Amino acid sequence: MPIFFLILSSSFIPPGTLDIQKLALKGSFFTATLVLGERETRILNENSSVNASVYDAFATFLEDESQKQYVFLYAKATNDFSFVDHYIKTRVSDFLLNNEKGKLFAITELVSLRNKERNAKLGAFLRKKGKGKAAVNVLEGFDQNGAKTGDLKKALKLLDGGGKGGKSELKYRELNWKLDERGSMGETIIGVCLLQGTTIHNILALRILDFYPKLVNDICTSEDYYGLSPLHQAIINHDVEMASKLLRRGADVNQRCYGAFFCADDQKSSRTDSLEHEYVDLTENTNYTGTMYFGEYPLSFAVCMNQPDLFRLLIARKANLNAQDTNGNTVLHLCVIHEKIEMMKLALEAGARLNIANKQNLTPLTLAAKLAKKKLFNLILELEGQSVWVYGEASCSSYPLTKIDTINEVTGEMNEESALSLVVYGEAALEDLMMQAKKIKYDVIGLTEKRRRHPLNAVYETGEEVFLGTCNRRGWTFTIFAAYTPTSSYEEEEVEAFFMDLEKFYREDHAFYKVIIGDFNAKKTSEHLELLDGILENILDEKWRAYGRQSWFRSLLAFSFYYIIFTASYMLRPISATTEVGSSISLRAKPFEEADWFTTQKLNNFPDKERAQCHLQQYWRWNWYQGWLRLGCEVAVVILVIVQILMDVRDIRRIGKAKWFSVLKAFPAKLLYKASFVLVLLLVPIRFSCHLNDFFLVADNVLAAIAVILTTIHYLYYCRAIPFIGPFVLMVYTIIATDLTRFIVIYSIFLVGFSQSFYIIFTACERAAKQIQDAGGSSEFQNVIDNPSEALLRTFIMTIGEFMTLYKEMASCDAMLMNYIGKVIFLIFEIFVSILQFNLLIAMMTRTYETIFETKKEWNRQWAQVILMLELSLSPQERLMHLLKYSRPTGVNKRIRSYVVNKKLVVGDGITEEEELKIREEKAEKAREERRQLLKKKNRASISTTIELILQTDQEIKENAARAFHQSPQTSDGGQQPPRQQKEK
Repeated sequence: MPIFFLILSSSFIPPGTLDIQKLALKGSFFTATLVLGERETRILNENSSVNASVYDAFATFLEDESQKQYVFLYAKATNDFSFVDHYIKTRVSDFLLNNEKGKLFAITELVSLRNKERNAKLGAFLRKKGKGKAAVNVLEGFDQNGAKTGDLKKALKLLDGGGKGGKSELKYRELNWKLDERGSMGETIIGVCLLQGTTIHNILALRILDFYPKLVNDICTSEDYYGLSPLHQAIINHDVEMASKLLRRGADVNQRCYGAFFCADDQKSSRTDSLEHEYVDLTENTNYTGTMYFGEYPLSFAVCMNQPDLFRLLIARKANLNAQDTNGNTVLHLCVIHEKIEMMKLALEAGARLNIANKQNLTPLTLAAKLAKKKLFNLILELEGQSVWVYGEASCSSYPLTKIDTINEVTGEMNEESALSLVVYGEAALEDLMMQAKKIKYDVIGLTEKRRRHPLNAVYETGEEVFLGTCNRRGWTFTIFAAYTPTSSYEEEEVEAFFMDLEKFYREDHAFYKVIIGDFNAKKTSEHLELLDGILENILDEKWRAYGRQSWFRSLLAFSFYYIIFTASYMLRPISATTEVGSSISLRAKPFEEADWFTTQKLNNFPDKERAQCHLQQYWRWNWYQGWLRLGCEVAVVILVIVQILMDVRDIRRIGKAKWFSVLKAFPAKLLYKASFVLVLLLVPIRFSCHLNDFFLVADNVLAAIAVILTTIHYLYYCRAIPFIGPFVLMVYTIIATDLTRFIVIYSIFLVGFSQSFYIIFTACERAAKQIQDAGGSSEFQNVIDNPSEALLRTFIMTIGEFMTLYKEMASCDAMLMNYIGKVIFLIFEIFVSILQFNLLIAMMTRTYETIFETKKEWNRQWAQVILMLELSLSPQERLMHLLKYSRPTGVNKRIRSYVVNKKLVVGDGITEEEELKIREEKAEKAREERRQLLKKKNRASISTTIELILQTDQEIKENAARAFHQSPQTSDGGQQPPRQQKEK
């Protein structure tokens, strides 16, 4: 029961005079005069000091729960609300502003209060001040007591443009309930009644509105529920009747709710206020996560709550069907976010527009592609399509390419917000494929405090702010139990537990923890893969035939030409001379330290040091192919690299650096190939600096070898477009990015630790062997690990099976203690590294291989990425020419293009040929099953009939035999016939 109703059960009955329960049960007529006793007045005075409302004071007075409901039950049963109305008129008016006339508040004042409340909940480093300048408040210094708000609004219309700012934003808002007498949500007494939502509370709210009609548009003013009106609450309660009555009393059908509670979860941390407008500024980088983002408008609330009756009611009351919220989303966008298919059909029938884009420049179609909502994507696609012709079971439909294709049909530029681009380059495109293929989604189902080991409140959604009660300000660690979903029961083997530190913040001396499991709750690319069929797959096929295949072959031939020249420039080096000079250089010498190796080393081909260091630059010393042909290849490589860099710069200037890099990072092989350009350009100054030091000769050879490797890897990029090889390339990428990376991190820890242990052991053994030799003895020990870097290399070699050399020398160690310690460490290393970790790596790679092999559509995305990468290299004019090959004009405007699809339909069903075949197979299987069941019934019936006939025949035989026995003649001696004669009969 609401707190206000508790007032009623105490205020009409002088203490100790009447028994309301008996009067209500008897149904007798009862009226009373409002009499407040001394006790009630004392309680009211005591509670007024703590700024409590009247109904809070009387709630303290009422201690007898059995008497609370009978006052209003009596009024409802007798239809006599005179005493209730009298109390409303005498007590509610005390909480109204300006003698029940209401008061106009500047939006800047309300926004400042909202910002202050938000900052009170946040830490010192998270607080944000309001932005913008406050507009001139015409009402400042004006005493509104006794003035009518209607007259003030007329004055504002003359002085301040009707009290509206830019974009029709209100600069003043009329409130009727006192701000300091509101609840924790900023609600009025109407909000308290509608929070309960029962029939009695609705009647009470309507009785109050009959006397104070302006309360129907009095909103909540708190940060979490700012803008929440009684109409919003009625929609949340699914109460069509109450919403209709509120609308008849003047409820605003376009009132917006900006509260944090109804904001997307990934936008709550970005909420900031501006003194220039009432709405809240939010980041545009969002996926609209959470379940309470309802779109601010009452019509949007009705859509998200899946209430078609309320939707029709609001439309009948002239609600704006295409109104956009702070994110720019309309009711159609919200239908996509919350997957309300029937509500979308209803909104489209009412006249909602599909071409409105939100602040992310996404229409409902492209938003469905971004969020991987396949059913809604296909629905909107069919709704946007136009039927060209229908003949029997065949039909032809055209689909506008404006928001589908990656090519802008007017300018030829790349359309980043197209459905095809969002599906191919989805935000989750680089996620762990193991998580994608298994479609694992974890939800938090329980929290357990680590220190005290007691369970906390049970089921919470990921990202929800979990209230854990009053806590101190020390950090806590909790165990989060996660389970596979969907499931109705959490089996023990399905539950996993892991530790994590929860994000902690404070509100009103209570500690909250926010559960964030981003890795497990991210959008799965497998859902995006489901969109790569139908019309999108057909468009990709058309692109491949129009320009993709030719561009791919042309690019492959150009790269092969460059690769041949690049490889020739490296392979034509004088390898023997380079090896001779390189083997004479001390790698331990500092780069620019003068070495005397030339005076101690005798080189056969070079008379002095400088000529030896710069032998790669002396093209005339070698034969024609190692000299002048190599020079020509090296010059050609440098020129081709510069040309490719200029082409990349042109693409970056055309599409932007961010877009270029976002496309390129999907191709690791091409990214490494671009890195080789830098190495090639570095080789030029290094080659000319060879006379300075021998370090430049080493750098020349090392960088050239690395550049050859990076250039060769680029062939993997072209292999991705080949169906026979592409999936295996994807497997290599995935294994390196996931399994191998995790293994290297863990393996490096073991490798560093054990290698230094072996280094210390071998150093001790070397010391013991030297002591024995100094004493005149002999030792077989030979130190094969004389420095820490050698220890790392030897330990790595040992992990791949070559451990005999190290173990043999360790076994010959003269220090027996080190000998035993070394063998123990060797055994531990072999078990935990060579056996455990390497076999674990093999198992992980096997799982990855099998998972990707089963995910056949993943290669479709790789193929699509190659096509779009090739498309990126085309000029806008070339793209437009290719677009004309697979599209047709839409209507009379030849610049607006559509894609035409021929389909075979089943008359009356509207399904495709594939769906028809599937239905036919299901029907055939069903018919076969029915025939099997019918045969079983027939067999059972025939068997039963046969058994009955057998039983009936047997019975008839017995009856005939008995009848024949009784009717047979007697023998001559008066006895029976002999058995033989009886048997013959």
